Amino acid sequence: MRLLLGIVTLLFVTFGCAKKEQNPSNTTAQSTRVESPSASCDAKVIPGSYVVRWSSGYLQKLESWTSQEIDSVLVAQYSDYIELIEPNYRIDVPKTFSEASILSTQNSPDDAFWGVKNIEVEHVWSKGFYGQGVVVAVVDSGVDLTHPNLVGRIFTNTAELNGKEGVDDDGNGYVDDIYGYNFADRNPTNVDEAEHGTHVAGVIAANHDNNFVRGVAPQATILPADFMSAVSGSTASSIEAIDYSVKMGANIINASWGGPGCSAELKRTIEALAEKNVLFVTAAGNEGLNLEYYDVYPAKYNLSNQITVGALGTIHLRTWFSNFGNPVDVLAPGERIISTVPGGFSRQDGTSMAAPFVSGIAALYLSKYPQMKVSDLREKIVSSLVTGPYRIKTNGTVVLPEDF
Repeated sequence: MRLLLGIVTLLFVTFGCAKKEQNPSNTTAQSTRVESPSASCDAKVIPGSYVVRWSSGYLQKLESWTSQEIDSVLVAQYSDYIELIEPNYRIDVPKTFSEASILSTQNSPDDAFWGVKNIEVEHVWSKGFYGQGVVVAVVDSGVDLTHPNLVGRIFTNTAELNGKEGVDDDGNGYVDDIYGYNFADRNPTNVDEAEHGTHVAGVIAANHDNNFVRGVAPQATILPADFMSAVSGSTASSIEAIDYSVKMGANIINASWGGPGCSAELKRTIEALAEKNVLFVTAAGNEGLNLEYYDVYPAKYNLSNQITVGALGTIHLRTWFSNFGNPVDVLAPGERIISTVPGGFSRQDGTSMAAPFVSGIAALYLSKYPQMKVSDLREKIVSSLVTGPYRIKTNGTVVLPEDF
């Protein structure tokens, strides 16, 4: 009865005035799509958890429901108001290849900055473009808000900062989200237990105050949208984090994660970003697979507002672990990348490290051309390349053009 009460309450709030609208098709779906998991997705299903997209646009996560209850309650009684129902799937924290943390800042390894040198970014900095005025959402495992190289780079929600504790001062549906939000634990506490999101954030926007890390766009703003714990997150939480990022003004979303193509709603959410002029940058994955024959998503969605990034190694070849094939748009440095982690720095390998180089490049372009359309931004990035035998769509690795 408690579950049914929640549904009835939602219907009253969301659809109570639906009959007053002149065009009922705005609120009533033709039919409800109930997505069933494929064999490859079975292992990723979170038992009893479902994602519901109501025809009003509202996204709801249901917990502790059986498939019989879904059929007898939602499908049988409320299908006119629902666009899609699908299982909630687990998204694992990406496996990266890392060395022991580097805690000393006295001596810089010889290859500390090979990534930023490889993308030829210094001349862009010399022209005064550092990503200023651009918000990059790191939809990931969280960001260490106190890291010295990220202080001053974290998004601040001034309405919540200057408001009352425990109150949703800006009316965005989230209480006290001063520095982003934790969708995994459903609170405003941002903790990077996986040491993944902080590393990604540092590649994008770490300041240049030490001998270890230089963010590609060191004046860009990082919006932490944490949806993964130390081990995993879910498609429902990732979708909510993406929606939140757009609501809070993100220009670019970095998604250094992936898995089987289980969620139709995740694809719909990413595709809809194009209408909001938001670029979606995602990692190709670390399985060493040809994505023309294997499924890894969101890498393989092939959307007009998306760039899928594989990993370039220090010897200027595609790394052994990087996925490849036509779904991969470009390569970026993804081996022996030193960046920020909670408490210090570490060197990591992975396409998770390559994607934020592209997000940083996108931020540099938007700092010069703030009104640029996402289609033009994407074209700028995927057409400025050094080509090689990489076996990807463009056969190129990203660089900043001399005439930037």
